[in-house]
Amino acid sequence: MTKLAMEFLPGASAPTQGKVTVTAVSTTLLPAKRRAYLLLQNNSGSDIFIRLDGGTAVADATSFKVVSGGSLELTTYLSSLAVTGIVSAGTEDLTYLEA
Repeated sequence: MTKLAMEFLPGASAPTQGKVTVTAVSTTLLPAKRRAYLLLQNNSGSDIFIRLDGGTAVADATSFKVVSGGSLELTTYLSSLAVTGIVSAGTEDLTYLEA
């Protein structure tokens, strides 16, 4: 069993874990809020492209590519803006943990 260790900044919220649906149209995956920690895990069969600045996600080099089976973890210097995402085609799920 893998253990996840997290430190919380003063005023940060308790961790929240969930799943969001990503489509072939840029979508807000997580709303703007103050975060101390963010983990995005792609358990789908397609790559997911992520923007952390609230901008329109595009399936190209202007977005962070989270490959199928991969993850993106942020522990410092987190934006308080919305997280948006897109897939090249179809619909996929992205699991997240934020605090």
